[in-house]
Amino acid sequence: MKIKRLLAITLALCMTIVMLAACGSSNPAPAPTPASGPESTPAAVVDPVDVPQGLTLVVLTHRTDRDQDGSLAARTAAFEEKYNCTVEYVSYTDYATDASTVLNSANWGDVMMIPSVDAKDLSNFFEPLGTYEELSQTYNWVQERMFDGIVYGMPHAGNVSGGFNYNKRIWAEAGAELPTTPAEFVAALEKIAAAFPGEVVPLYTNYSSPWTAQGWQSFGESASGDPDWKINALENGEDLFVPGSAMYEATKLLFDVYSNPALIEADPSTADWEACKALINEGKIATIVLESWATGQFAEAGPNPDDIGFAPVPFTVNGKQYAVSGGDYHLGVNVNSSADNKALAKAYVFWFVDESGFAASEGMLEVRKGSPVDLPGFENVEVFSFSPDPEGLGGVWDEINTASEVNFWNHYADNQFLGRVAELAFAGAAFSEVEAVFAELNANWAAARDANADLQAYLG
Repeated sequence: MKIKRLLAITLALCMTIVMLAACGSSNPAPAPTPASGPESTPAAVVDPVDVPQGLTLVVLTHRTDRDQDGSLAARTAAFEEKYNCTVEYVSYTDYATDASTVLNSANWGDVMMIPSVDAKDLSNFFEPLGTYEELSQTYNWVQERMFDGIVYGMPHAGNVSGGFNYNKRIWAEAGAELPTTPAEFVAALEKIAAAFPGEVVPLYTNYSSPWTAQGWQSFGESASGDPDWKINALENGEDLFVPGSAMYEATKLLFDVYSNPALIEADPSTADWEACKALINEGKIATIVLESWATGQFAEAGPNPDDIGFAPVPFTVNGKQYAVSGGDYHLGVNVNSSADNKALAKAYVFWFVDESGFAASEGMLEVRKGSPVDLPGFENVEVFSFSPDPEGLGGVWDEINTASEVNFWNHYADNQFLGRVAELAFAGAAFSEVEAVFAELNANWAAARDANADLQAYLG
């Protein structure tokens, strides 16, 4: 067994009002032939004097709200003045799907929020921004868009993904306490159903918007309590869906909730993401399983912002709760842009992270290390980030995930595992049918894992 390079970034994090607009992950577009290989010593910071004047930069963003209200353009005026340039924003409502599609074209623009792309394919689409060794000294979460020690995307802001959003007033009036176990979570929802029959939806699935399943994915990752969860699973040849494992227990909790019609909305197929924001603010929805970015959107959607809270996932590992933190969309530079636009695009990426003030204004986590933070309700929760891949394992998890068709994070895939289990729950299936799905997932994962040449070479 090779010795792992371990990075466990344990943070005490803060959340004021978190307002990041959401898009789910989808399967990445097919990778074109690489335009060029990584630079040996890519530069992270670009001085204004080194950038040609009068350029126009096209930036793709998921923040339709900040694009449409003009605040993103107003914020960027400082960058335009500094670099004597023009920045044009293109925003998409279904960003994960549309951004993946435009990657088929070489001329989609200059900067984008990187959608789902396998680690080994990053250099096909994006310019190197620096090495992990140099950038990790200053910034969090750069390992999330890295391959072979080269970083291809900078997180524009961060958030805590291990938790759920809830209406504090409704939970309190129902006598429901914040849970630390799956059984307590179900019991709390049952209390809400009994206290407000026909008035309040205990948990809103948002099932008609597949990207919202990312909340349940984060449940499983946080329940591992382990920054080396993926590395250990690969090195030890572990099945991922066995009783007691993090992903098994999180997915089983989804089934237990979704299979009880009294705990969810009447027709999940017609769930409305935009409408649910006001409904949870008004107390007509009690709980939504999403990440910390959603809390601010729910708070600003109605007259009761103080009623909205964010709580840790209902899992305990050796008496302690855990939550994953991570970057929320990473800014990448088009590998096919002109040399001049690449220089300006790199300047934009680091300006956005370091100088724009976006994360602070949105109540999100700062990307730069050392920012003072304090997350209400998470005082006794250990927040961690996943370790970077050790040498030899870069991109291997992504390859096995794709080959096995388990589809972690690929929530728009027809056979995505969370969607399959949800459909069984809605249909009133017995849990034995879910166990059959788990057995299939384990078999497919094991076959793809054992056939992966890079993993076998790593294991020696």
